[in-house]
Amino acid sequence: MTVDKYGVGQDPYCYPGTSVLRNHLGLRVQSTLDDAERELSSIAASEVVFHPPPYDLSSLQALHRHLFKDIYPFAGEVREVDIFKGGNTILQRLPYRA
Repeated sequence: MTVDKYGVGQDPYCYPGTSVLRNHLGLRVQSTLDDAERELSSIAASEVVFHPPPYDLSSLQALHRHLFKDIYPFAGEVREVDIFKGGNTILQRLPYRA
């Protein structure tokens, strides 16, 4: 198995045998995906009209979807796995919601 980017074994969000997130662009080289993500999300961010808090899960999902919808098929969805970077948990998945 390849290096585990998020510490979860084979991440279901990555292409099999890689640590590169599945993406609409079909990119499988991490540095190329990083560049595309930076460029496309910057364009999307320039279109965001921010509103004052409070923010709820739905509003954060909508923001994530807007920023990353052109890149990732799972943009705006709640993750099904915990995410780790550098051995530290950076995002825990939410418990199952009916």
